Amino acid sequence: MTCYSCGYVYADELGRYGCPNCEGDKNPHAVALGRRGGRVKSQAKAAAARANGVKGGRPRKPVAKSRIPNGWFLHDRHERGLDGPTVLRKTKKHAWIADNDPALAELVRDARRYSHPSGPTRSPVWLINSARFFLKALTDQGVAL
Repeated sequence: MTCYSCGYVYADELGRYGCPNCEGDKNPHAVALGRRGGRVKSQAKAAAARANGVKGGRPRKPVAKSRIPNGWFLHDRHERGLDGPTVLRKTKKHAWIADNDPALAELVRDARRYSHPSGPTRSPVWLINSARFFLKALTDQGVAL
């Protein structure tokens, strides 16, 4: 069987639900009709676009967020009265913070200090591990440290 869209040739038993390469066979006639319909610009459509423009246009993209473990490292900083990044959302296991929060840099510095082998002496193991998990979560999500 040959796909109408991409020209990929595949076995009939593989194509029960469409082309495995482009995720489905599209009828070229239906595609052409849809393309024609999408190009239509009515007066109502133009009026709606103007009204949306008056309201401020397309909404801005949401802030980039990072999910971090809601562990002892954050709890310990809070107990010591240190400021941290603003928590956007919180669950039992995780907290979400904005990637562009200026307080994030200080939090990362503190986590590096605790997670380093020659860090603060007499730090509990659970605090060291929590700082390491925090740094790993940020690096796994691609946040520049």
